[in-house]
Parts: sequence; C-alpha cells; structure tokens
Amino acid sequence: MEFGEREAAIICGQRPPEPVLEVQERLKKHYLDSLGKTVIPDWGDKGFRQNLEELQLSLRLAPSDSRGKTSQKVLIQHLLQPCSLQDKLLKGLLRRVLVEGDLGYGKTSLCMKLAYDWAKGESSYLSSFQLVFLIQLRFFHGKLSSYIKKEFFPKSLNSKKARQSVKTYMDDYNDKVLFVLDGFDELDEGNMKEILELMEGTLYPNSHVLVTSLPACTDLLKPFVEKRVVVQGLGLSYVRPFVYSYFKSVNKVDEAEALFQKGIVKHETYSYIMASPLMCFLMCRLFEVDPKFPENSLTKAMESLLQEVFLKSAPAAAIEGNGEAMSKTLSEKNEAMLKTLGRLALQVVLDNKASVTEDEIRNEGLGTAVERGLLVRSWALGKRGKKKSRSYRFIHECIMAYLAARYMGSLSSGKFDKSLVLILTYVDTMDDLNDLGMQVLRFLAGTLGGEAGIIFQRLKFSAISMRTLFILLKESGSHPHVITQLCDLANVRSKVQVTVDDIELDGWKSVVESPACKVHAIDIVFKDSRGYDQQKLESLIRAVSGSDSIRKVRISTSVHHDFQATTVQHISRSVAILLEKKNLECLDVSLNRLEEDEGLRPVLKAVISALLHDKASHSLQKLVMNVGMSTDMAVSLCRAIQAFQGKLQVLSLPHLVCGQEAYQALASLIRTLPMLALNLNHAWTLSPAVEEVDPVTDSQSQSSWDTRLPSQNCWDNGRLQSPTQHQGPWEGRLQSQPQSCWDNGRVQSQSQGNGTIRSVSSIDAGTLRKYNTLRKVNYPLPVCDSKEHDMFGFHDIFTQLQSPDCRLQNLNLSNASLRKEDFMCLGETLQKAKNLTSLTLQGVSKVPDILPLFLGLQENVCLQLLDLSSSHVTLDDFSFQCLCQVLTRAANLRLLSLKGWSFQLEEPRSMDVFRAFLASTNMSNLDLEGCDIQLTVDDSSFPPSEDIQSALNVNEVPSLTFLNLKNARLQMRNNRRHDVFLPPRLASFLSPFQNLVSLDCGLCEGQKCPLDDKGAVKAFTDVKQLPKLKQLGIAGWTLNLKSPGKTLKSLGRCLKSMGIRSLDTADVSVRTGLGKHGLETLFFTLVLGNAMELQSVTVSKEAVASSHVDVLAKAVADKFKGDRLELVFNSVPDIIFHSLFNALNEQGRLNVAMSLNAHGTRAIHVTPKA
Repeated sequence: MEFGEREAAIICGQRPPEPVLEVQERLKKHYLDSLGKTVIPDWGDKGFRQNLEELQLSLRLAPSDSRGKTSQKVLIQHLLQPCSLQDKLLKGLLRRVLVEGDLGYGKTSLCMKLAYDWAKGESSYLSSFQLVFLIQLRFFHGKLSSYIKKEFFPKSLNSKKARQSVKTYMDDYNDKVLFVLDGFDELDEGNMKEILELMEGTLYPNSHVLVTSLPACTDLLKPFVEKRVVVQGLGLSYVRPFVYSYFKSVNKVDEAEALFQKGIVKHETYSYIMASPLMCFLMCRLFEVDPKFPENSLTKAMESLLQEVFLKSAPAAAIEGNGEAMSKTLSEKNEAMLKTLGRLALQVVLDNKASVTEDEIRNEGLGTAVERGLLVRSWALGKRGKKKSRSYRFIHECIMAYLAARYMGSLSSGKFDKSLVLILTYVDTMDDLNDLGMQVLRFLAGTLGGEAGIIFQRLKFSAISMRTLFILLKESGSHPHVITQLCDLANVRSKVQVTVDDIELDGWKSVVESPACKVHAIDIVFKDSRGYDQQKLESLIRAVSGSDSIRKVRISTSVHHDFQATTVQHISRSVAILLEKKNLECLDVSLNRLEEDEGLRPVLKAVISALLHDKASHSLQKLVMNVGMSTDMAVSLCRAIQAFQGKLQVLSLPHLVCGQEAYQALASLIRTLPMLALNLNHAWTLSPAVEEVDPVTDSQSQSSWDTRLPSQNCWDNGRLQSPTQHQGPWEGRLQSQPQSCWDNGRVQSQSQGNGTIRSVSSIDAGTLRKYNTLRKVNYPLPVCDSKEHDMFGFHDIFTQLQSPDCRLQNLNLSNASLRKEDFMCLGETLQKAKNLTSLTLQGVSKVPDILPLFLGLQENVCLQLLDLSSSHVTLDDFSFQCLCQVLTRAANLRLLSLKGWSFQLEEPRSMDVFRAFLASTNMSNLDLEGCDIQLTVDDSSFPPSEDIQSALNVNEVPSLTFLNLKNARLQMRNNRRHDVFLPPRLASFLSPFQNLVSLDCGLCEGQKCPLDDKGAVKAFTDVKQLPKLKQLGIAGWTLNLKSPGKTLKSLGRCLKSMGIRSLDTADVSVRTGLGKHGLETLFFTLVLGNAMELQSVTVSKEAVASSHVDVLAKAVADKFKGDRLELVFNSVPDIIFHSLFNALNEQGRLNVAMSLNAHGTRAIHVTPKA
C-alpha cells in the first residue's frame, strides 16, 4: 500500500489528522473569544479589565515541608520545565505539575493564561502541544474521554470515524496533549477515579498535566507530581504595574504614586490582600474615592469596602442626598442580608468549601448579595457549565472571613462561645495570619472592639505568639479592658521575648505600661532584617524602665546576625536607660556579630560609664556581658564594677577571649568584692607564650596524664622516678612535662615523715595506680607549678579562690579552653578552697584533664555541687576506681552530674570499689542521664538477667535520694552473651536504694525498649520495692501486651502499694500484641484509679487523642479521689487541650483551672468541689 505525502506526515507526527485539527481550531477560537481579558466586577461602572497577555503572577517552588518557606522563583513559561539543568537535558518537559494557592490568588487566572497563550500561538513554551484541554473539575464527572468529547469536540465532528481518529491520536500521541485541570479541591469524590488515574499515569501516561488546588487538598496529588509550585497572586513586584494600569484606565495616574507613598504594598496588614488581583482593584477603588484610605485596621478597611460596594451597586436615585444619611440607610436596609450572608460565610469556613450552590443562595434569599457583587459566579468554560447548577463564591476569602466574624459578633453568648471553639478548631497554624481561621479571629477582634477580651481568654493557654496577639489587639482598637486580658495572658508565660519591630514594640509598650502587667523578666531581641522605629524602641525601653514588676532584662540579637552601626547606637542608648531602672536586679547583654571587630564597644562604654558614675541601679545583683570584648575593655569593665557602689553578686562573661591582664582584673575583682558567682563558660585565655599553640590540641597530645601502667622500675622508695630514667612505653609521653616540674630527676614533692608523696606538681596515672594497689590512705594531691602557670590567666583566678577571704561560691567553666596546667591548678584550688560550693565544668573531653579535679576533692571541705556533664568522657577501670575512692572521701559533696559519660569496666575490683562508694557516700543526688556502662565479666560470675542485681551485692545505699537514669544504658558481656539493659530494666538494680525519693527511668525520643507482659510487671514490681519513692519518670516506655486486661490489673496492684505523688508518662505507648495503639487512655485510667497519693501526672499525647477526650475527662471525674491533681501536657494540640478542659468542666464535680508550669508547658489543675 502506497501512502501519500499527507498520510506520511501524519505517521511521522508532523501534522495531526484533520479531525484533530478541527478540535484544535475549535479550542483556540473558544479560548481567544472567552479569555481575552479577565473581567473585574464593575459594580455599576464599565469596570477594569486586566488583559491576560499582561497578567503577571508571582510563582515560587513549594517548600519541602509545612514549616519551610518558598524561595526559588518560577516563571510562567518555566512551569513545565524541571528545576535543575541536568533534568532539563535528560527529561525535557515535566509530566505532572501541581500548582497550589489560596482562594482568589490567581490559580484560575493562571490556567486561563496558559490556555490563552497556547491559543494565540505566540508563546513558544507551549508550542509543542497540539491539544490543550482546560477543564474545570467542579463540573467534571464520568469518564475523561466522554467528558472531552462532549465539552470540546465541535458539532461538525459528528462522524464516528472522525471521533475515533481523535481518540486514536490522543492514545498514540498523548505526549502532544496538555491537560490543565483547575480546582482539584472542588472535584466531587465520586468523579475522582479518572483524574487520579490520569495523574498516576494509568490514563494517557505520556501526557502532560497541570493541576491546581487549595493547599489543604493536595495530599492525594503529591505522590504523583514532579514539581510543586505556589502561586502567590501578583506579588510585590507585580502590584505596581497593576495599580498603574488601574489608575491609567480612570485617567488618574498621579494617584497611583500617592498610593505607593503610603507604603501600602509593603504594609504587613495589606501586602497579602494586595497580592490578590481582585482585592488590589478594590483597594485602588477605595483610595480613588477616599485618599485618606487605607486604615490601619483591616476591619475598618472591610467596612469601607462593603460601603463602596453598596454605593456603587445601588440605583442612582438612591444615592442622592446626604452621604452620612445614605450610609445609615444602606446599613439598615442591608443588615438582614449581611447577617444571613455572614451565617453562610461561617458555614463555608467551617466546612472548608470553596463555593456555594445556586440552590443555597436561593434558599437563603441572597440574590441581593449576588447583585451587589459580594458573591460572584464561578468561572465556567465549556458546554457543561451551562447545563449544571451554577456555583458562586465570595469575591475574596478576606471578605468571607469578615462577614463570618461580623455574624459571630451578633450572636448570643452561648452560641458565640460554640462558634469561637469551632473556629479555633479550624485554625491550622495560630501564627499564620493568612490562615482563614486566623482571619476570622482578626476580624472578630475588630468587630468586638472593647469586648474582644473574650478572644484572649480563649487563647490564654494556646500555642500562639505574642506578636499575633498584638495584631489582634491593634485590630480591636487597643482598649484598656482588652490590654488587661492580654496582660493576664503574658503573665503566665515563662519566657517573654520581644522582637524589635513596630508591631511588637507598640504591643509590649501597651502591656508593660498596664497596671495589670506582672511580667518579671523580658528579653528584647534585635533582628536587623526587620525595620523598626527608633522612637518606638525608646518608648518601650522607658516603659520597661518604669515598670514595677519587671526586674530582669535581657538584650540580645539573633544568632550570628549582623547589624548596622545605628542599631549598636540604639542598643547602647537602651542599655544606658535600663541601667538606671531603680528595681533592676539582672541585666543580660548578649550580642553577636559576624565580624570579629570592636563594633560593640559603644555598648560596653555605656555600661562602664553607668557603673563608674554611679548611675546604675544599686539593686543590680547580676550582670551578663556577652559582647566579645577586648582585653582593655574587659579590664575597664572590672575596674568600673569595683568602683560601683551597688552590691553586684553575680558576674557572667561568657565567650571571653582575652589576655592575662583581663583575668588579673577579674581576680582582683573577686578579691575585693563579696561576689557569689562567676560564669566564664566558653572562655579562652591568650598568652604570649602560647599564642601559636592550639590549646585543645596541646591538651590532647601533650597531656601529663596517661591511663597505662608503668613498670615497677618507676618507683624507688615510694617516690616517682624521673622519666629520663624510665624506658618503655612511657618514654616520650612524660617528656612533654615542663622541666621545672623536675628537681634532679625527681618530681617536686611535699613529703610526709613516712616518705609517702603527699602532693605533686606533675604526676602520671601509673603513680596513682601504684597508690591504689598499695592501698594508700590518700592519693597524691595536685600542686600548681606557679612558675609555669603564672603566665596563664586562669592561674590568678584560681589562686584567689584558694584564699579563705574569697566569698565566691559558684564557678562555671563549662566548655572553657583549659590547659593541663589549668586543670592542675584547679585541682589544688578544690583542695584549698573554703567557700566554693558549686563547680560546673561541662564539656570536658579528656580523662587525664579531670583526674586532678578528682584528687583535689580528697581534702575539699565545701564543694556541694559538681557538674561534669560531657558526652566525650570514657573511664576505664583505673579511672573509675580512682573516681569512686575519691568521691567516697568527698564528705560534703551532695550533687554529682556525670551526664553522657561512658564507663568501660573489665576488672572485678571495679565493682568492689563501687560497692564501697555506695555504702559510704553522703551524696544525695546522682545524675547519670545518657550514661553508657559497659561491664565485662568472667563466665563463672556472669549472673542471669533476672538476678542481675546480685552483681551489685550492696545491702543498702543510705544517702542517695535522687537518681536520674533517663536514657542510660548498661551492657554486660562475656564470650558467650551480651545483655543490654535500658532504663525500664535497670530497675532490677535498685533494691538497695531504699531511700530513693525521685527516680527517672525514662527514655528519650528514638530510644526503644519494648516491654512484654512479663517485662512490664517485673519493671513495676522492682520499682515497688522502693518504699519512699514519690516521683517516678517512665516517659517513652512502650508496653506490648498480649494479655492487656490481666497485665494492667497487675500493674494497678503495684501502683496501689506505692506512694507515688508525681508520675511522668509522657510519650508512653501501650499496644496490644498486634502492635496497635489505643490502650494509652486505659493505662491512664489505671494510674488514676490506683495511685492513691497522685498529685501531678504528665499525660502522654496518645492518651488525649481527640476521640478519647470525653473518656479521659470521665476517668478523672470518676477515679480521682485526692485533694488536688495537676495534668501536665507536652506537645498537645490547642484544640485537644481546650476540649479536655471543657469536658472536665462539664463533669460538674470538679473545679478546673489552667496554668503554665515553670518549664512553659501547659497544665490543667483539678480539685474536687466541696
């Protein structure tokens, strides 16, 4: 069979068949005729028509998660192109693209523009498509092929053969077809199958599909799309040409620039609204009528907008006469219509619908609303749009939200409360002011005015920022009653943070000036990326300075955020004003700059000047200066503090990097002033002798300590021989010691009469091991070599601490850069100090570094708290034995924190020493959170898992009352077995700890230790053996129960015999044998019914799922028999928290109140009614 030229072109794909060309011609003609211009509602005028060719929309790539922000811009012509250049070369055009956007921000306009650009044929980015089908999904039903045939085929295409030719072409060449699907959120569920098959690729697999939807309705589409784009309306860069286009159409071009001079486009109140083409048009119309517009209140703006709509849509004869009277007449005439429309708007919001049907409008009698332009008919294209029932939508979600709020404001108190609860349920993100639910709350605040305090009462314990609350406050008109309610909300917050911008400056000024404000501490954070009014900043600072309640002030910057010199001047001025505050107790100035220069010197000068001239408040007790000061400025600050007439007790200089002169000034300060605490965390000393040496590397590579055992030849009559006389594995390790440590080849020592070394300036672990082996009474005591250490800054401070006259009680050196000489000197300080009660030294990484501290504790008479938390410390047998023996002699030590430490124990003697320590220690609080203990034992002594506590073999630990084992781990191993014990199983060890009052056996997130029926019963039985236990933490436990009824009864009997008053069950998961959740509420009921002395319980979020709220409330009412109960919640959604509160109130037998505890978590307090 011979083919002609036309048939060959068709087969090669160069030219579609004639029926396809007929469909193509019909589509292009229809798009050009219907979509020439986007029509804006005219309300009586000719109207403003935006040409689709000139339409510019702001498009950005969607964020990867809900918390991310859109960043990368996308041009309309690049919608179907991959993001990366490599994908563009390999893939070509994308097959599936999702466009998300809020109502009225250009999704439909974008679809129309794509169809129009293709029809016009001047845009190359769509030239590869032979057919483009623009489908409104609200009208779609049935099969896709049948719908296309009915809607888009011309009447001339009436033969079966022609239609089959089009169908065959679409099947074979569907890569030449583009489907533009508008409004997936409006698609009926019964007609969703074909569309999802198209997205999945089952139908027309090689076709290209662009689908639009509201963001909340995209979960079904996300697995199929290759690219997600967010349409943000006009965007800031496109609002200007739109505004000029409008005023040009009304011959008032000059007014466009006047509108921009008001800053409306960048105004936080209006920028989101102006991004909508329709709302941008309305704002232009309002400004044209009233040049004083826009108002600061968005509610007033919506009132003006409705007034404009009514005036423009009213008959001309009705507008004659006085304008004020006309406004009143219109208001009275349309009040009933607006109320009905508001009720419909509220229902649309709560039902999450995009439009309403014509039947709903007819039934509500809202034909007038359609005539006035408040409801507009949804855009329709194709034949089906004429046959189906019409649908209408509000002209913008902002107007819909205003009408809903206006209706809520007219309701009675009972109905209002129910509506407000429903709106709070609808809100997705409390701090997203563009969220539809939050828009309703904002307009509700503006509608209620002075009565808006009821909103703040409902939000008192919600996860909402103060910034959002200030916007609601401003919308309400900042009435004194509302400010009082806002003060009550601020007073319960554990941390008050002020971000320096105009909204928060105005809001916090109103709160701080109110007599109802009871805030004690405030943090003022500068972010130079946010502009602010300097006068508003000074007004807030003066308000804080005059506040009777605020006593602690912190001025800080966001982490590593640079700022301008003018900001530094403003901070300096603020610090100077705050220092004069009469009742100021604490001032914290923590500033960070990207550039390491002296740009913050003006701030330091302001502090120094106030202290030197006695302008600072005499009530100042704590000063924190984290400003990267130089050596000379640090010296000046110390001298100013010395000259200060007040009673400064706490000085914190974190991240201090200075030379020896600064530390000498600090030492002088400690000597002359009765200071109680000094914080030098992350401090660093600079010395001419070590400027070119990395202290961390030097400490690790040249440490004078080692944990290996030297040969016996090192010893001669009880004295340690010189390293030059010792050959073997120690050679070269001790050579790094300063020569001044040695005298004629021997360690400088202070010898007792029996020849025993009493103290040494440099000693190795072998020496300590010898003392350990020979059972000496005491280990050698560390002595600082002042000749070598005098050049380092810490030496001066440590020397002052050794003086009996020094009153310093607390020293924090966490993560400070300490050399080996510093640790030796600090060890001697611990030995000689008389008043130092607390030492915090977190972040130490080398065992040899902390050995001098252990030795210094032997004769310490004052230290009560020692915090050595670190995730980098690993102790072997010798170091562990040394630690236990030294701690046994530290009679005054009460609290020890070894968070994150690791222990690798192989010698049986380690357990002997540990038993001796537990039996004789006076310590009351031991923190072993996150510790990893690896215990290797002989086969003969390896106990079975059930009797593992026999390895401890301690009769009783008399003093220990607080024990933290959260996230700890014990590993026992030999050649045949390896058992791992996580906190739930560590309870087997605890029977000797009969005096424990508080025990935390919780698990951190990500750590799993599932307990079966037997394991759960054993864990609770072990805990039951602690008769004095009052606080128990089992956070993160997972119970997999095959016989939940029987097991839970056993657990209940254990709880009944315990005197637990505080129980932490956060993130506790109780599952059936099949691994299904759902028993958490039952477990909580069990706790309430059996823990007879329970006063506080942290509730698992699984136990308060929305479906369990009523069950939980009834359990509290029925089971709780005590005098008071605190229910603490972590990470529980606002709606569930408030629903539980309401459900408890509805029980009628309890007094219920809300609060925030010291950690900022929410709690419900329950007491029985009399």
